[in-house]
Amino acid sequence: MKTVARPGYPNPAPIKLSQAVHHTNGREANIIPIINMTFLLLLFFMVAGSLTEAMRKDIFPPTSASAAPGQPDLLELMLTRDGKLLWQDEPVSVGQWAQRLSANGVAIPAAVRLRADAGTRAAVIIPLLAEFKALNIARVSLVTINDVKSQ
Repeated sequence: MKTVARPGYPNPAPIKLSQAVHHTNGREANIIPIINMTFLLLLFFMVAGSLTEAMRKDIFPPTSASAAPGQPDLLELMLTRDGKLLWQDEPVSVGQWAQRLSANGVAIPAAVRLRADAGTRAAVIIPLLAEFKALNIARVSLVTINDVKSQ
């Protein structure tokens, strides 16, 4: 490499590019993919969490030792501890629920799922079952939480 001397300036020393480039060790270079993966996982769980069915925080189903899973395609009604029947987070009676289904062109199903709070008294549930029976609903499945300790 030839250097050109300029008047009034000292002769410059040649610069080797290999000395000017800062080399990183392997650990520093591999942290970028880890950061990228962390942000992708964060984004995935944020999206996946918003797609799950919203559950009311004030209804706690009773526990059971049943190992059989419920039918996922049943219409679900919720019953609060104080006896309010909810459908799509709105208070309804069984008659109002049947009217709304009919107004939407949906037939009254032969089976429904009831997510009742564990503290709901049987005196509240039994009249509801009679109303469901009057609508020709043959099966009412009660949602429970599987208690793995009792198995």
